[in-house]
Amino acid sequence: MTTHNFFSVSGKGPNLVLLHGWKHDRHTWDSILPFLEANYTCWVIDLPGFGTNPRPKGTWSIPEYANWVKKTLIENNIKNPVLVGHSFGGRIVIELNKIVPDIRQNILYATPGLRQPIPVFKSFAYSFYQGLKKTNIIEHTKVIDKVSFMHKLRDKMRSSDYKEAGELKDIFLATIHYNLIPDMEGISKPTTLVWGTEDNIVPIKIGKEMLKIIPNSNMVPLEGLSHLAHLENPRLFSGKLLAILNNEHN
Repeated sequence: MTTHNFFSVSGKGPNLVLLHGWKHDRHTWDSILPFLEANYTCWVIDLPGFGTNPRPKGTWSIPEYANWVKKTLIENNIKNPVLVGHSFGGRIVIELNKIVPDIRQNILYATPGLRQPIPVFKSFAYSFYQGLKKTNIIEHTKVIDKVSFMHKLRDKMRSSDYKEAGELKDIFLATIHYNLIPDMEGISKPTTLVWGTEDNIVPIKIGKEMLKIIPNSNMVPLEGLSHLAHLENPRLFSGKLLAILNNEHN
């Protein structure tokens, strides 16, 4: 394996580019690389703000990340890549299809291409929170108490990813609010959605809805596995990946 500032490359054969999920870095793929390196040149990349790659300047969203990856592909002469994106990385793969013409194949792994429905409680709490901001119904209380209450309510509604995002909170919000539907509709390359059937972070029903939007797409379920299937069972995950790459998944 050869390691550079923000990426590592190993193996031999066609180019396989793996983009990690939110809160992860390129080392999330370490356990599956031994199964892939005999057949593919594996590029694992730290996206800006993760691993060894510093936070980008300004508030990036999916287009900025995709442009950065495109630049990395060009600078390293990575041609005709198969793109594998986990969760956040999958969002970037979707966008890359707009700007990288020589993509060979897409593998979207537990990728939140659609916004998830807000649970009833959170929907009610959000409406309540917005209402409080517009009224003076609790003006007789101390301002600090009111502000503290509203902040606590807001924090309850936000995901753990947001709460743990640290200096990337603005990027997280820009990312989840970016509409990927037009990009998915325009994908022309073969696309496989890989999903753990027990994923409670991005449920498989999201993937099934994406199947209806992405042309020439299919799904490979990972029975009994969750959002981090590649860490739970690296051998099984790698086997499924190789079957997809060899067109043996049907």
